[in-house]
Amino acid sequence: MGATGATGPTGATGPTGATGPTGATGETGATGATGATGATGETGATGPTGATGATGTTGPTGETGPTGATGPTGATGATGATGPMGETGPTGETGATGPTGETGATGATGATGETGATGATGETGAGYTGNIYSANLGAVGTQLDIPVGYLTYRVSHSAGTDLSVSLKATTILNVLADVKKFAQFNAAGVESVSYDATVFNLNWVKIDSISYNRSNEYHVTRIRQQDPRTKQWMLCDVHLFSSDGANRVNAWVEWKGQNLRF
Repeated sequence: MGATGATGPTGATGPTGATGPTGATGETGATGATGATGATGETGATGPTGATGATGTTGPTGETGPTGATGPTGATGATGATGPMGETGPTGETGATGPTGETGATGATGATGETGATGATGETGAGYTGNIYSANLGAVGTQLDIPVGYLTYRVSHSAGTDLSVSLKATTILNVLADVKKFAQFNAAGVESVSYDATVFNLNWVKIDSISYNRSNEYHVTRIRQQDPRTKQWMLCDVHLFSSDGANRVNAWVEWKGQNLRF
């Protein structure tokens, strides 16, 4: 037998045959992976409100929370009506006297006014002859005032056998003065008090609270005072001698110098 020849070319595909009968159902395959979530559907219409349920039992009160921050200040309210005036408080103590101010320039002299009506005649005062003053201060409470430059020298019958001596300024201007009080009482001795660089105002300053009035004391007050306007100084002695329970009192001013400068 001879050798098989070469395979010839494949012929054209014939027509598809008729479909055969369905074969038996095969086994269910494994579950595939879950697919992607689909888009959310539209919200349905709101259903009717259900009936209100019964109120539950009140729970216990919780702890107080921390205080909140202070809120801003509110607008100022309208001013209320003025209340009744309170009682007057007590008067404060008098303050210390301030330093003496500089003397102002002298103003021009004003026109002379009309002469006023003559005033009533005053009571008879202490006797005065030259620079000697005489008075009866026998009654307790009586007094004698003597002008001494820019100061006033006062002798008062304070009690029993006692006189007192005081000084004050005669104007509203303060007066700077050096004062030395000297008293000789019988042979018992000498009493002396000094007021150095003292400012006198309208308040009385008692320089001697007991000066005896039965001829048993001789009293001298030396005063050097400054003119509050010109700032020049003047010097004098004021002598005092009292007898018979102050029924006879003499005081006299002895000037030593005027217009003194330092």
